[in-house]
Amino acid sequence: MIAHVVIGLAILGGDAGVLASAESSAIQLEAIRRVGVVLYLVSIALGLAAIAEVLRFQAIRLRELPAEGFR
Repeated sequence: MIAHVVIGLAILGGDAGVLASAESSAIQLEAIRRVGVVLYLVSIALGLAAIAEVLRFQAIRLRELPAEGFR
């Protein structure tokens, strides 16, 4: 986010050399942002997989309880 502001201010400065490199920098920043989104979504998926594993274990355990009887 801060890098986008810095690039935007450099573009507003009007320097032609900065304008040429700003496009390249903006593309690189977009790639970094997308990698961040992918990492965020992967972490959500891993969290959901862990929740599914716990629920599966609990369901199996609940099915085993009647076989053990009361103690």
